[in-house]
Amino acid sequence: MPQVNIVFYFDELIAAQAQKLDAIKAHKKGLMQQLFPNSTTESTP
Repeated sequence: MPQVNIVFYFDELIAAQAQKLDAIKAHKKGLMQQLFPNSTTESTP
């Protein structure tokens, strides 16, 4: 059945894109933390 192969292909494609998106979001979070360090980690008088 060719339809099953197409569905499986798109399922795998969506999963790969979701994984890529998660990696990009994690990278963005790291960059944002470098640009704007969290002020709660610094000791305040």
